[in-house]
Amino acid sequence: MQQNSAPPDASRLRILCSDAAHFSVEKSALQLGLGTAAVERVATDAGALSADLLARRTAELRHNGFEPIAVVATAGTTDFGAIDPLAAVARIAAQERMWLHVDAAYGGALLMSPRYRHRLDGLAQADSITLDFHKAFFQPISCGAFLLRDAERFRLIRMNADYLNSVENEAEGRPDLVTQSILTTRRFDALKLWVSLQTIGADGFAGMVDRLIALAEHAAARLAANPRFALLHRPRLSSLVFRYIPTNPATDANAINAALPRRLFGRGEAVLGHTVVDGRAHLKFTLINPCTEVSDIERLITLIANAGLVEEAAIRSQIHVSAPSLSAA
Repeated sequence: MQQNSAPPDASRLRILCSDAAHFSVEKSALQLGLGTAAVERVATDAGALSADLLARRTAELRHNGFEPIAVVATAGTTDFGAIDPLAAVARIAAQERMWLHVDAAYGGALLMSPRYRHRLDGLAQADSITLDFHKAFFQPISCGAFLLRDAERFRLIRMNADYLNSVENEAEGRPDLVTQSILTTRRFDALKLWVSLQTIGADGFAGMVDRLIALAEHAAARLAANPRFALLHRPRLSSLVFRYIPTNPATDANAINAALPRRLFGRGEAVLGHTVVDGRAHLKFTLINPCTEVSDIERLITLIANAGLVEEAAIRSQIHVSAPSLSAA
């Protein structure tokens, strides 16, 4: 079946997302031939996409001659685990006739939890959804899915080859993966998830997801109570962003926070996450193992605090060594 190329006015097309959305939004725009300029990032409110700003920016784009075609909402940002207001975004997408894609690669696991599932209200209105089962579904890499609300949309990427998925095979009901994937060759990754569901069950998955959130809340409480740390947010999923606070306010906190992950990793003591927020180095927990114990978190926080003191001493030593000596007149 012959496919049309991008329309002549493709440079007018725009895809909207939050300024905390995954970088794969730009990568996808490149793969579509639209370029990264087609992606419009909208400011966040407490880490999540602002629905008011989304509506305003969409109207501005149309007024300026652009054509907003899609909005990408995020259910679980990489750093803060923030979830965009999916129901509100869905209403705007419907009103503006934009495709709604939800990146639920991280937060999609909340679907398994009756206790926290409401945080994904509005997800059912999405035209497409991304899920990474190798995150909070506890599957080995790689295992993910791209879901469409209307299965007929898969016809947009349908290609037939006589030696793989001939029209005759399709008419006879023989299944294949070619017509439901951009990739031609694929592993049967869904088997991993199927076996896990059969073995653990929905209740088992729910318990593990709930435990991750409980562990994150415990870690947040311990960090907030420790004067050596500044917690940037309350946990929404199982990730936490925080910062080590030096004992001496004059010490370069940015240098210490940048050095801590390297020190702990180099000594084989811990793999500590790190990120940059507002131009400053921060530390990060991404709790993804339900077998983690509270005692493990307690030891890790103590380990980081002690390593911070060592880094402070090292910085003071360097300053002392590099300071010019004074001689008597």
